[in-house]
Amino acid sequence: MNIEELVAAVIEETSRPDLTNLIERRVKSTIIKMHNADFFPKDRVEEIIKVIEPNSTVKMNLPPRWRKFHTVRPTTLLGIPVDKAFILRDPGDIFTPSGLQETGIYYVAGAAFVMLAAKGFEAIYSMYYVYPDLSNELATTWITDTYDQGVIDGAASHIYAKVGYRELAREHTQLFNIVMSEIIQNHLIEGGL
Repeated sequence: MNIEELVAAVIEETSRPDLTNLIERRVKSTIIKMHNADFFPKDRVEEIIKVIEPNSTVKMNLPPRWRKFHTVRPTTLLGIPVDKAFILRDPGDIFTPSGLQETGIYYVAGAAFVMLAAKGFEAIYSMYYVYPDLSNELATTWITDTYDQGVIDGAASHIYAKVGYRELAREHTQLFNIVMSEIIQNHLIEGGL
C-alpha cells in the first residue's frame, strides 16, 4: 500500500477524518520506525562517488536520506579497490598516541563524512543504509508492501491514544508489536546484515 492508501485505511479504522494531517504524520513515522527496527539489506544502497579533487583527505556531503554506512572504500572511477575499506572512527579519535593523524579511517561530522587515506584516491565505493523517501503520497517501501497492516496498527494506536481510547490503543500496539517481531524474525532468517 502507498502512503495515501495507508492514511485512508487508518482514517477508516479510527473513524477520524478530522485528524487526517496527524494520521499522515503518524503513518510516516510508523514506517520510519519499522525501517529503523534493524539494518535491513533491503534498505541498502551502493554507489561509486567521484572525488572532485583527488587527495588523501576528502570531505563529502552525506548521501540523501543517509542512515549509516556499511562500507566506505577508496577505488578507481571504475570501482576497482585501491586500498582496504576505511574504518569508522569517532572524530575525537583520529590521532595516534604520538599525535600523528590516522589513515585508512573515516568519520561522520554533521552532514558530512571525512575520509583520511595514506594516499590520494579518485573515487569511493560506498554502501549505506537509507531512510525511505516518503515525500510523495504515492510512495511505497518494502515494509508498506509487505507489512501494511502493521503500519495501520502502529499509526492507529497513536491516534487512539491521542483521542483517549486507551484500550483500542493498547490492542493496536500489541498487534503492531507482533508485526515488528515478525519483521525482525524474518530478517534474521534471511541472514541479517
